[in-house]
Amino acid sequence: MAHCTGGFLNVLHRLQIALNSCNFPSHCLKPLQVKCFEYLLRGDDVVAVFPTGFGKSILFQLLPKFFPVKTDKNIVIVVCPLNSIIEDQLKILEDSGITADVFRIPSDEYESLFDGEKSKTIGLADNTHSYCSMSATTSVFDINDNVEIVFAHPEAFLGKEGRDLMSSEKFQKNVVACAVDEAHCVEIWGENFRKDYRDLSTLKAFFPKVPFIALTVTAPPTMLKRLKQSLSLKSDCKIVSANPNRANIYLEKKLRLTLGMGVDAPYVTRIIHITPPATVESYVQEIGRAGRTGLLSKAILYYNNSDIANNKKHVQDEMKTYCQSQQICLRQQILQYLGFSKVTQEKCCSVCEGVSGKVFSDVNEDQKPTKKFRMLAITNRAILEEKICEVLNKNQVKSEMLSIPSIEVDVVDKMMEGIEYIETESDLLLTYGIWDEDISSKIFGLISTYAPLI
Repeated sequence: MAHCTGGFLNVLHRLQIALNSCNFPSHCLKPLQVKCFEYLLRGDDVVAVFPTGFGKSILFQLLPKFFPVKTDKNIVIVVCPLNSIIEDQLKILEDSGITADVFRIPSDEYESLFDGEKSKTIGLADNTHSYCSMSATTSVFDINDNVEIVFAHPEAFLGKEGRDLMSSEKFQKNVVACAVDEAHCVEIWGENFRKDYRDLSTLKAFFPKVPFIALTVTAPPTMLKRLKQSLSLKSDCKIVSANPNRANIYLEKKLRLTLGMGVDAPYVTRIIHITPPATVESYVQEIGRAGRTGLLSKAILYYNNSDIANNKKHVQDEMKTYCQSQQICLRQQILQYLGFSKVTQEKCCSVCEGVSGKVFSDVNEDQKPTKKFRMLAITNRAILEEKICEVLNKNQVKSEMLSIPSIEVDVVDKMMEGIEYIETESDLLLTYGIWDEDISSKIFGLISTYAPLI
């Protein structure tokens, strides 16, 4: 494609046109986002490494309006790993007046990759974004003439129908950019899990003169090098990255002795892992969900030595080192691994405060509260204890059926002793080891009913 010139003022002019067309506020872009658009307008390939909440999606959302019309219209291809992400994007784009659809092919093998998601299939000809089945005889050329962004999983783009679509005259004439969202999946999933990620460089073969942008939350220097090679990006590909450090997230890790089942923490101010994730990249992405509004937050990692043993091959060596280290600042380890310099700040991490690796059992003595938050009447005590036991008994039956760990029986006695000190549902997790989200919600509901806040 013919790339635009005219310097930085032209970039700002094109961005203003795109923002106005999509009903986005003109002040919503950050300097690093603008830098990405500048590179893309010049025809450069870009890898954007931005932390959670920084604003990666807007980089491809604006592209159809940002580029001058190529031939008849502008089409942007977006490779996305999960249906849930695509669904969210469709809603956002519809509200912004950008026409988007999903290219998906029905396949038993393909569908098995998404057993955890609702079964939805979208035909490209469907302009209403309703989830309807696209039969095998549907022509890949039967595309809504107004479509500006086409989403698909790599399995769809790289199948026969996808290749026919990309080689069609309509796409060859009008595709102005290709984006790979959650690009770390290329390296993490491409080898064994979703092997079509390994072959995404095929997109570059279909559109050799079109700029590509790969978007990810985390990518250490070694991954960046592999990613550029895997996607066949140009040798002078531009790397635009923002420091992933979240100064308002306190990092903590504890040696875990005995815990029950683990679930994701439901509060955005606290992220809790009861075992280490496989990679530092995954850990940074997951804890980045906390503190996005600027509130002080905490990321706690519980582990035991068996979690990071030599036979746990799925856990990256750098993740094991992060767990084992008792002397080096946790924030420093993460930032240096990702290629950034260490920062100095207050409320940094448990290593800096000298409490890292502290052993955690069912009740942490140092965390016993001193302030009462609730009033439990004598007449309600026996009723509440009975109802909590009923909840735990039902869990015991489920645990035996599924052969999973159950909650210790004596936890009820401990809980009843400290019932007046339980302020929030997270106290059940931190103090009493109630890790099952369904159980903790039921118990906290009972506590709120029979022991109201003072």
